Amino acid sequence: MPEARRCLSQGLPPAASRRWRSIWRDKPAEWGDPEAACGRREFFEVLEVCVEKLPGVQGRVFMMREWLELDSLEICKELGITATNLWVLLHRARLRLQTCLQERWFGNPAKKAAA
Repeated sequence: MPEARRCLSQGLPPAASRRWRSIWRDKPAEWGDPEAACGRREFFEVLEVCVEKLPGVQGRVFMMREWLELDSLEICKELGITATNLWVLLHRARLRLQTCLQERWFGNPAKKAAA
């Protein structure tokens, strides 16, 4: 199947497919069983530290969306931001959380051994 057709069937234009492939030259480390980690109190302590380290508005929109389970319209109305801005803030927050959790939890052999 030609690349353009394959990419479009996956919902990506060909240029985007090439771009995303290049981003993952260094794959993220294996996280094992995230479901099991979420059941541990220590994981939530680390997650809380990571959320507290988020820049102000990123932390706020992440908490509103994930903990309070508010929908996008409610968050945008409350904060006076656009849906696009909300998406960008959530995306950046999730990337920072991924990095923080990788460093503080999943990348820590002592934590894995205790799991």
